[in-house]
Amino acid sequence: MDYLNQISAASNPQPQQKQSIGGLFSKKFIFIIGGLLIFAILIMILGSVIGKTGNKEKAVAERINIRISNLMEVTQNYGKITKSSTLRSMNASLYSVLNGTSVNLSPILTTVYELTPETANAEITAEEEDSFNQLKASLDHAKLNGLLDRTYPREITLQIQLLLSLESEISERTKDQNIKNIIGESYNNLSSIYTKFSEYSEASGGSRSNN
Repeated sequence: MDYLNQISAASNPQPQQKQSIGGLFSKKFIFIIGGLLIFAILIMILGSVIGKTGNKEKAVAERINIRISNLMEVTQNYGKITKSSTLRSMNASLYSVLNGTSVNLSPILTTVYELTPETANAEITAEEEDSFNQLKASLDHAKLNGLLDRTYPREITLQIQLLLSLESEISERTKDQNIKNIIGESYNNLSSIYTKFSEYSEASGGSRSNN
């Protein structure tokens, strides 16, 4: 009987079940690879966004550093020689705030953003230098024509306003608490001085009698 069963099984082989292990493995493999590619793309996009944000933050910090230095020079070369004692007093207050901010902020910016002459952004440096030269040209012209007391408060009001805008931006972007604290104090002090310069210029119509 066993012999007959063997013959019957040999003549009527059972259909073999299709093996799908290879196909299943291929689908899983493709799914995994696809997932990894999507993850890598997302990481690249996120890195690009973070990189751009970091670069923008560093650019703002660099502008602040340069602008404070330039304004300190202006207060020394032009503000000190204005005829109005009120204007000279406001100028001294401005220099004091700028100098204090520079002393406290510059070392931190150098550390956090690696701001050095070797790593300076050439485009930012050129833009700030051009803006500084235009400011000096305006003040030199006013000085030669006896209009410094009229021109200086107007120009300084604008420069303080621009610096306040940069300080506000860096305060929002940075996560460094030391920078936030220094910028916060500078912003408050500059805001007060900005109001004084603005009111001085408006009250005199750009020309105030000497004190």
